Amino acid sequence: MYDIKIKANANGRLEYEDPVVRLGTEDELSRARLVFSVDDSIEGAIRYVKFKHAKATYLYRVTNDVLVVPTTVTKLSGRWFISFISSNNVVTNNVPTGSYAFISEPVEAVVSDGILSANTQSEESQLLCGIIGGTADKVVIPTSVTRIREYCLSYYQAFATLILHPDISYIGSHAFEGGKFQRIEFQEGIAITSIQEYSFQRMENLASSYVLKVPESVSSWGRNAFGSSNLGAIKFEEGSKLTTFVSYAIFNMTALKELELPAGFLGFTGNGQTISSCSVLAKIILPNSFTYAIIAGHIVDNPSLTDIVLGSNWNCVANFSKCTNLSADSIRAMFASLKNLTGSSAKALTLGSDNLAKITTTDIAVATAKNWTVS
Repeated sequence: MYDIKIKANANGRLEYEDPVVRLGTEDELSRARLVFSVDDSIEGAIRYVKFKHAKATYLYRVTNDVLVVPTTVTKLSGRWFISFISSNNVVTNNVPTGSYAFISEPVEAVVSDGILSANTQSEESQLLCGIIGGTADKVVIPTSVTRIREYCLSYYQAFATLILHPDISYIGSHAFEGGKFQRIEFQEGIAITSIQEYSFQRMENLASSYVLKVPESVSSWGRNAFGSSNLGAIKFEEGSKLTTFVSYAIFNMTALKELELPAGFLGFTGNGQTISSCSVLAKIILPNSFTYAIIAGHIVDNPSLTDIVLGSNWNCVANFSKCTNLSADSIRAMFASLKNLTGSSAKALTLGSDNLAKITTTDIAVATAKNWTVS
């Protein structure tokens, strides 16, 4: 790692020590950090660096005035232009949204003969250059890549199928956010254990009929992993190692109609909004392995949700009072699935007044006879 020191002046110009700003080396062993010193007269605490190339444009958030040059830049050789941006609010859709924005004049930088650059003639390198440039209609991550870093192909502009090979073990946050991918294919036997937060967020071009098959190796699922994506269904492979969801795990998935959590799933760890704001979600299937109590805020704001299926011998406290559109048949099926706790401590199933109005005292008696309290 080496530092490139850059001064952001109030006149809109950037000053730097070396005559040539070099962002990459042949084998990328020495990654560069951009270290900014900012004139006191420049306002705004939220800062970005814009990288512009003939084939790609990226915008990255700066932390404490330091940015490690992303691999999305060092993989694409040639001339880049760097601009420094300071704002009093976040940049949305590449447009500053606050009342103040400082944008510097661009400076020229170069990535020369990077290991994955355009002038390297290996088939794998040419493929990745096409990916970064947004020209491929089938994105096959090269087999030498085992970890996909943050923002790697965010906002990829070509309509494509994304194919992830078996040796990938990690996908970073925002890795494919906003990309125009139409399908995501995890190849059989993939070793991935973690899908980080926001990694597939805002994938609005996924086919609504497409069923995502989550590999059994995935044990960690970050918030908004597929938030605001047009994904029709999610299936978990048999033997799934996923046991918990954090808050906003399933959020604003506008095409999702059914969700079945895998056997062995233990529950929701966040304080709320775990499965929320999914406008057409009609059915949720929960396995009887749940041990974490479900609170009212975990499943909320899903207006089409009429059916929650509990696994046989369900034995976990649950509050579905915010799911006000459950059908009477769904509620009766819940009562039938409850474990018989006669001789043990009673447990509570909370449905709320809207749902209780749909059923009879005879229906409720099925649950109370098993030593459950219903409210």
